[in-house]
Amino acid sequence: ESRLRLMGYILTNMKTYADYHSALITLGKSEQEKFNYIKGDSEGFVNIPLTIKNIRLSCFMREDTEKNVVKVSLRSVGKFPCNKLTSEFFNGGGHLNASGGEHFGTMSEAISVFEKALKKYEPLLKAKD
Repeated sequence: ESRLRLMGYILTNMKTYADYHSALITLGKSEQEKFNYIKGDSEGFVNIPLTIKNIRLSCFMREDTEKNVVKVSLRSVGKFPCNKLTSEFFNGGGHLNASGGEHFGTMSEAISVFEKALKKYEPLLKAKD
């Protein structure tokens, strides 16, 4: 039950960036406590925004409860290289349509970095593959 309530909460607070065909969902430390979060509860959440029409890139950020780091997961559809974005902006990597990384700092800083990345990758996000 708590996982479904968490999913509903996260989706209610999802931010979409229509101009960049992107969406962002976040999970902070206080929210993890509120929903009795255990590792694995958010499995697959990053894929949900990709079901929205015209969304090509989805980002899920979760604050680590033990370290001052934000875990970042990206998923994309089509030819958008989320692995390149993750490598360049979040010390990570992965595959064309699935990647992960970290931001050493606060959630608000990580969100700012993501928004900066969207601006840089705007042409690819708007490309018709």
